[in-house]
Amino acid sequence: MKPRTPHRIAFPLVLALAASGCPDNNGSDPPKNRIFFPIAAALQRSAPGADANFLYVVNANFDLRYNGSTVAALDLRKLRGRLGYSNRGARVNLGEPPRPAPVGCVTDPADTSAVLCDEDPPHPPPADNCDLALVCAGGTRKINPYAVEAALATYERGEEPDVQRLYVLVRGGNTMAWFDVDAMTGRLNCGTIDDRGYCSADHATGGDPAQSRPAGTRLPADPSSLSVDPRRGLIVVTHQSFDEGSPRATLFYDPASLVNPPQNTRPYLVNVVGGLAVGLSSLALLPRASEAPSNRSTWLVTSRSSATFTTLQAYPGDAPMGDGRIFLYRASTAPVTGLNNGADSRALALDPREPTRRAYVVSRRPEALLTLDIRNPAAPVVESAIPLPSGSSRLVAVAEGDRTLVYTVSYDSRRIYVVDPSLYGDNPTSAIVAQIASGRGPHAIIHDPLDKVLYVLDFLDAAVEVIDVAPTYTDGTANRMYNRRIATVGAPGRRPQ
Repeated sequence: MKPRTPHRIAFPLVLALAASGCPDNNGSDPPKNRIFFPIAAALQRSAPGADANFLYVVNANFDLRYNGSTVAALDLRKLRGRLGYSNRGARVNLGEPPRPAPVGCVTDPADTSAVLCDEDPPHPPPADNCDLALVCAGGTRKINPYAVEAALATYERGEEPDVQRLYVLVRGGNTMAWFDVDAMTGRLNCGTIDDRGYCSADHATGGDPAQSRPAGTRLPADPSSLSVDPRRGLIVVTHQSFDEGSPRATLFYDPASLVNPPQNTRPYLVNVVGGLAVGLSSLALLPRASEAPSNRSTWLVTSRSSATFTTLQAYPGDAPMGDGRIFLYRASTAPVTGLNNGADSRALALDPREPTRRAYVVSRRPEALLTLDIRNPAAPVVESAIPLPSGSSRLVAVAEGDRTLVYTVSYDSRRIYVVDPSLYGDNPTSAIVAQIASGRGPHAIIHDPLDKVLYVLDFLDAAVEVIDVAPTYTDGTANRMYNRRIATVGAPGRRPQ
């Protein structure tokens, strides 16, 4: 969803920036150790199955106070030490937990020994903003204004070290910024920093038609979501354009996914696809078992203004046959059936327990959580519609024992609703099993299944909240902090309760 209050103020300015293709803003430089209008995030791990080291928080700069957006690194190793959940999701029963203290305040403000975001010396935060001791000043990178979405991909290289890249969609200039990630330190490399503090222009792709293949295409307007297939280096971007003639999906290819990539690889735009449903919103990469044929990568896509589900497929070429073509196309479009409307579907998440069988979608018309049968992804079937309060837009699906819980975020009501879809029956509202109060403008939500926590980005409160989703302690007793906020990182003028 688009956050409302600052969006109402800044949207004309943002349109002007996007249309000009040159987001030149004379505002002040954005802070290096603060969170402001956080809109997207991605977890970084040193290797698959390892604990997450950093949460990269994308700050959108919606009110254009600053002359750029930033990507800031939140040090999760230091955060775990403060909160005591470092044992891979295990919770130890220490009796009645004390009231959580503000996170990040330290006795010695120079104690930055755990901050390893960059080779640059990290700087302690100002004394009046001690919560931000966990945000690494040296690890912050500055990009064009109005960033909107992010994804991190790990490209496995067998016996060679894996390659990690972070991709960030930016509407200011309509580009996709990309960063090389140091797997051990989490440092973000975006080329030579210019004299205004921006990442190198070589680390923004899609804005120069000469760099697309074939040349002549650029990233269309209104990029909104992206998803990466790390097996093939394919990156799909959807666009929320409501113009009937505008392209609505874009495919990038990153040669860094190759086992023996050429030097100085960079992602490049391959093709754009038109003739799709208007207002494309969220997308999810389907597991290989769901793909037909198996040499394609398949995404299921929702729409904010059309009662349809779309499947997009990417053909990755066929090297043994000498076929180097890579392209994206629409595989199918299916109507949303079983609902009175169904013309405004938002976020989409696969069931972690049955990713080839079931998916969940937040709908605005009606306001509901939809359960989809996706065994035939070309024709998803709505199995249930559980009523949700107004303003719900984002979600994550969490496996808990033999059930799946869906956490939906409502920007308007400032709540996180916990839904057990298996309880859908004669009284659908009984499927909402818990409510968690959040800060102002909860937007993006990230699940870490190893630490058993959720990270929720409060857009208006300029903060990241940590929600405990471990139901029990290691001794099997109920966790007193289950489905409760255990920390707030930022300076929202409000503290965990």
